[in-house]
Amino acid sequence: GRSAIMDLEADNNILQSILFIENSMKRSQDLTVKMVSILDNFENRLSQLETDVSSIHGETTHLKKINTNINNSITAIEEIMAFFNVGNEVEPRIKEGIKTDNPDSLDTYLTSLDEIARAMDHLQLNLNYKSSEKALVHLRNLRQAGLEECEKAFSNILRHYSIEIDPSQYRGTPSTDSDLASTESDLPKLPDQVELLSSQGIPELKKIISRFDRFGHQTYIREYWERRSRFALTNIKKLSPDRMIREDVIERGAHPYVYLIQFTLTMIKSERALVETLLNKDNFGEVLSNTIEPCLDIILQVGESILKHQRSIERGGGVYTLLDLWDNFEAIVDGYKKAMSGDGRPNHMEDIRDLIKKFANGARKCLEDFEQHVKDTDHSKHIPPDGTVHELTSHVCAFLQRLYFYRQPLGRLLGDVNAFRVMSVKLLGDLKDNLMYKAKKEKSQILATIFLLNNYHFIQKTIKKSSIWNLFSNQAEFTKQYNEWILEQRNLYKASWKNVYTLVTLDPAVEQKLIESSEKKSWGKKEKSMLKHRFKDFNKEFGEFYETQKHYFIPDAELRTLIRKDTRALVMEPYRKFFDLGANVPFSKKKSEYVKFDPSVIANMLDGLFEGTQEQVKQKPKILSKLGS
Repeated sequence: GRSAIMDLEADNNILQSILFIENSMKRSQDLTVKMVSILDNFENRLSQLETDVSSIHGETTHLKKINTNINNSITAIEEIMAFFNVGNEVEPRIKEGIKTDNPDSLDTYLTSLDEIARAMDHLQLNLNYKSSEKALVHLRNLRQAGLEECEKAFSNILRHYSIEIDPSQYRGTPSTDSDLASTESDLPKLPDQVELLSSQGIPELKKIISRFDRFGHQTYIREYWERRSRFALTNIKKLSPDRMIREDVIERGAHPYVYLIQFTLTMIKSERALVETLLNKDNFGEVLSNTIEPCLDIILQVGESILKHQRSIERGGGVYTLLDLWDNFEAIVDGYKKAMSGDGRPNHMEDIRDLIKKFANGARKCLEDFEQHVKDTDHSKHIPPDGTVHELTSHVCAFLQRLYFYRQPLGRLLGDVNAFRVMSVKLLGDLKDNLMYKAKKEKSQILATIFLLNNYHFIQKTIKKSSIWNLFSNQAEFTKQYNEWILEQRNLYKASWKNVYTLVTLDPAVEQKLIESSEKKSWGKKEKSMLKHRFKDFNKEFGEFYETQKHYFIPDAELRTLIRKDTRALVMEPYRKFFDLGANVPFSKKKSEYVKFDPSVIANMLDGLFEGTQEQVKQKPKILSKLGS
């Protein structure tokens, strides 16, 4: 029943579902067939489109390539035309020139030259262009005008930024010798180099030089070294080198030529540094040599003139200057060699070395001349008429005193550290021989004795008071020798008075008899005659001695006092005793004609000896100054 009905309804529902599914699948199949047909059609149309697009793409690529080629050709033509137009574009700027009041003018001008250079480079590589030769001619003219303008600017900048150097603002390099006292000075030491060109001008010059070099324009090189050499020469001439020739400075290292060679070396080093900064290596040697040559000419010319002048000084007087100049030049010659290396002219250093050698040879010759002068007995054969210190003696002592301060360079020159000591001993020995020769030639033994006394004493005192004394290895022997020589002459001088004082020196028996006669106031004829003749002979002998010797001169107070003391001791005691015994004896009616000298008068006369004449007294300070009094 009811169950069957329900089963039947269920089956019917299933059947309905199956039919629905069947219908749906049929419709789906129809749609699929249609879709496939549409897709096939679309695929065919896409294939056709691809074929059409491929053809269009090929045509477009070809057109694009054609367009690119056209654009490149236009650009190339424009660039070529620009090269042709450079002349017209830059001509106004080239003609306008470089304006000094416009800081950008130089760079702008140089940029125009760069444009001309590029245009010329291109056109010269493409001479097949129509009118290229005409354009090149125009550009060459503009380039030449531009380079001439740059030369003017180069010269103006070089002149404007060059720095004048005042040599007097520095002091020379002091000697390294320990015994030479350095002169106090507030001035700074001369530097190794000085600034010759303001730092502002260097970049501008380098810019211009780079363009000159690019165009192969070399005329600026001559302008450079001519202007720089004139500038350097101006700085050096501020030292007035012509006035140095006859200079004779006593202080070692103070000769102005010493500072001249030091300052010139600084200038050469500074010029070298400037050349290295501005110019290329190809031009270095020529520019440096031409720049420094006038400076070197001054050094060489003045040096030769000094050498000639110093050699002309008599008696080797030029040795100090020549020795000093040789030593100072020798000390810095390596600096010159380094500063001038690569200047392209080796003769420059050869000339300097030759001058240094001449200084050395000149100094040696002066020493030889002086040694010969000391030995030369023909020179001033006669001793001074007043017996004073001979010019040769004072000259030798002064020579040694001054040469003492040059003993270290002297040792270097002669290759012997003891050269000065050896020379001193030799010169003093030759001097003594010469003095002895002159004394032996003198007719007056007394004058010769005074002469040797003065000179021996002068030599001993001068040497012992000077710095030379410290160099004598055997001071005791030196002192002993001179003391013996002086004593020998003192004894000879005392002996010369023998004929005077023996006239008033009585035999003891005679003296006793006179005493007894005086006590009795009774004198014999023989006694009176003896007194009369003794007074007469003494007056004559003493008077002659005094008249002769009152013109003699002993400038040294110590020696003068000593010789007076010796003379008083010989004369005064016997004369006073003789005077006391005989002055009151009535040996003559005209006794005043015989008893002329009171003992006090004799004493005063002896104390007045060796003072010299008024003219000699005037010369006395000079002689004493040599003695160091």
